[in-house]
Amino acid sequence: GKVYAAEFMLDGSPEVLTGGADRSIRVWDVSNGRNLKTFSCRWDGTKLLTNSRDNSLQLVDTRMLDPTTHHTVLGQYKSPAYTCGFNWSKASITPDGQFIAAGSSSGSVLIWDAITTGVWRENKDTHTGAVVGCTWSPTGHMLASCDKNGCLVLWK
Repeated sequence: GKVYAAEFMLDGSPEVLTGGADRSIRVWDVSNGRNLKTFSCRWDGTKLLTNSRDNSLQLVDTRMLDPTTHHTVLGQYKSPAYTCGFNWSKASITPDGQFIAAGSSSGSVLIWDAITTGVWRENKDTHTGAVVGCTWSPTGHMLASCDKNGCLVLWK
């Protein structure tokens, strides 16, 4: 099926993670193109941040992932201001695991406290279109967001 998102593992391993139209997350070996696992990872290799069409984000412990059983959800993040309008919207977590950012189809960028799961900040009226991607800098001190109209915003 179609792939809507991809992320390299940050530990230097030759693996890339993809999210697709079939709602699966897969781990691929880039050296030979083989599908190693069907599910996923982000940041330190022990946690996965998912962005769902039910307008929520979940932080999942990947050490407990098994494609045939349920997984351990470390936190669920919702807000009335957050709607995921695209299958390929990208959310992001800071390298230290303290904050989660995601863009809404309304053009808002929301930042959640990863521990308390509460909205820490909502940035409105900057984007003119649906926000389709957010990513934190390696230090976590800057956030970049982009919208469907091609506008990129850098947040400090």
